[in-house]
Amino acid sequence: MKLTIDQSAHDQRLDRYLRKRFPGISRNEIFRLLRTRPVRREGKKLKISDRVYAGDVLELNWPETLDTAAPAKQLVSGELQVIARGEDWLVVYKPVGLKTIPDRSGEKSLSLLVQSVFADEQTDTFRMSPISRLDRNTSGLVLFGRTYSGLQNYNRLMRLGQVHKYYLAIVFGTIEEARTWQVPMKKDRTRNQVVVGQGHMTTTRIDPIVSSGDKTLIEIELITGHAHQIRALMQHIGHPIVGDPKYGRGGSHQWLCAHRLEFEHQTIHYLSPDFRQRLLEEFNYVPSPNHPDTGQQFSV
Repeated sequence: MKLTIDQSAHDQRLDRYLRKRFPGISRNEIFRLLRTRPVRREGKKLKISDRVYAGDVLELNWPETLDTAAPAKQLVSGELQVIARGEDWLVVYKPVGLKTIPDRSGEKSLSLLVQSVFADEQTDTFRMSPISRLDRNTSGLVLFGRTYSGLQNYNRLMRLGQVHKYYLAIVFGTIEEARTWQVPMKKDRTRNQVVVGQGHMTTTRIDPIVSSGDKTLIEIELITGHAHQIRALMQHIGHPIVGDPKYGRGGSHQWLCAHRLEFEHQTIHYLSPDFRQRLLEEFNYVPSPNHPDTGQQFSV
């Protein structure tokens, strides 16, 4: 059996490539086959940790009866708003109530919606995936890797702190001065809630924009990334986000939006019509126009 590596699988570990290529075989069975029936490239045995590259031809002395069928592409219906895209990246808008990635519940997610809209760009060994996630109740921009090399690159930039994420939030109380907060946080998985004062150090920059009555509109820069970081911090400092059902005072709409992304000389910002209307009504505040001026709406 011979397998030719295409561009979508370029620069992957051998074991990871084979697990995607043979979805019907367990991880342990893949490892057993690699030990007992080594894979060869140009006649040389490959180790589990060796990397494969586009154009490589792998020789496998594996049983022809193996389940080699690629997993069926899971398609979902819905509408997707693409804000901007490049050759190896995609920025889309996630509305409130939609999960970023799928889980065992089987509910529709942003990832499955992206993969359904761009089904022709998915392969047996690659699915478009998000670089970061937003909570179900948080709206805003999500960056996806459009190719495997793009996914690798933007994950690397994220680790280096070179993908900058900015949020707008309406919070209770008056905030008058900008401040950078450094507080430790730890996820309590039994309650699915963050505990402030324990765990890894997080860094968050908060800049007030305008106040009215008992509420303030703030811009937040996430300098580190942690689950529920913004929501837990705002509760901790006494300014919970309006509408936050877990860390705030409850409500039907959490007013927190990832409105701007900056990476590799790109600056992309978008604010939904309902958020813009709330800012106008609450603060008589008109944010800058969306950029780019128009996104693209896809239905599947």
